[in-house]
Amino acid sequence: TSPCSLAMADKLDKVDRVEKKRSRRLAEQTARAILDSGRIVTESDVLLLLRQWKFRKNKSRRNVLPPGSDHVESDTLGIVATRDGRVCLSKPTRRHANCFKLLAHWLRGNGPGVGRDFAFTSINVNGGYAARIHRDAGNRGPSVTKAFGSFTGGARW
Repeated sequence: TSPCSLAMADKLDKVDRVEKKRSRRLAEQTARAILDSGRIVTESDVLLLLRQWKFRKNKSRRNVLPPGSDHVESDTLGIVATRDGRVCLSKPTRRHANCFKLLAHWLRGNGPGVGRDFAFTSINVNGGYAARIHRDAGNRGPSVTKAFGSFTGGARW
C-alpha cells in the first residue's frame, strides 16, 4: 500500500467519523424532541431515528456477516458486557441517551405480547444488511426482533 493510499484512507475515515457524529447528534435532538412532546412513540418515530443514525462499521459480529462483507452496520445501546467481563453502558448510550430512551419507549408500548413486563438491558440496531442465520450466544433470556423500513425478504427463520 502506498503512502498516498494510506493518506486517502485516513481522510475518508476522518470524514466518516465526522459524518457519524453529525448524524448521531441530529438523531439525539430528534429523540429528545419526540420524548419531550409527551406523546406516544410511533413506528414512524423509530424509523426516522434509525434513518438519521449513522451506524458503526462493526467487524466483530462475524456470525452475521453476509458473504463477501468485512463488516456490518451495527450498534448496541444499553448495558453491555465487555470482553474483559465488565458490565457498563455502551458508548453510544452514554453519548446518545435519548436515542436509547426513544427505542425503549417504543418497545414498552409495542412489544409483541410483552409490553411493560418484558425486561431488557440492551437494544441492538442494525442497518442495511441481511444477516446470516445465527443465534446470538451472549443473549440471556428471550429476544425480540423488529424490522423497520422498506425492503424485500426479511423473513425470520
